[in-house]
Amino acid sequence: MNGSRLMHLLATMGCGLLMVCCSSLQAPVTVPAFDAGALTRAAKDGIELAVKAICGEDDYLDLFDEDLPKSGIVALWVQMRNAGSARVEPNVREWSLQIGARSYSALSLDELFRRYQRANRIRMVAAQTEGAAKQNMERVSFRGNVLGPAAICEGFVFFRIDPALAPGWTRSASLRARNIRIGPRNRTSIEILLPHAGP
Repeated sequence: MNGSRLMHLLATMGCGLLMVCCSSLQAPVTVPAFDAGALTRAAKDGIELAVKAICGEDDYLDLFDEDLPKSGIVALWVQMRNAGSARVEPNVREWSLQIGARSYSALSLDELFRRYQRANRIRMVAAQTEGAAKQNMERVSFRGNVLGPAAICEGFVFFRIDPALAPGWTRSASLRARNIRIGPRNRTSIEILLPHAGP
C-alpha cells in the first residue's frame, strides 16, 4: 500500500471514529410551544393534565434530528397544572404508555440516552458531549417538580416501545399517570387516551 492510500485510509478511519465518539441525542434548541388545541386534556382531583403525542417522522426530525420511534423511543409533551389548594407531586417514574395490551415504562434521561445509543450502535461518546446533551435534554423534559397551587410544569416524557410498533404507534395508546401525590396523604392517577394520527 503506497503512502497516499495509507494516509487516506487513516483519515477515513479517524473521521469514522470521531462520528462514533461525538454523536449524541440532540434536544430542541428552544422549549417548544404547542398550540393549545393540539393537546388532549383530562382533569381529576384538582389536577389538570394535557398531553400531545409526537407522531410524525418530520416532527421528530424537527425536534430531535432523529426519527426516534425507529430506535424504539417515543415522546409525549406533557403539561400539568395544579388547580387545587394542596401541593401536587407527580412521580414520572411510575407513569406508563399503554399500547393495546402492552405497557411501556417512562425512561429516565440515562435510560433514554442508553437506549438511543444501543439502537444506533453508538459505542463511545465523549463525556463532555454526553453531559452537555443530557443537560440540554433535561431543560426540555418534564421534571416532575412539586407543584404549589396554580403552578404549571411541562416538558417531554419519553417511553421505550417495540420498534415494530413505530408505524402508527398512537393507535389504541394511552398515557397512565400513576401515583400523583396530593398533599401529605392522598394520591391519584389519571389516564388519557391519545388521539391516533397516521395510517
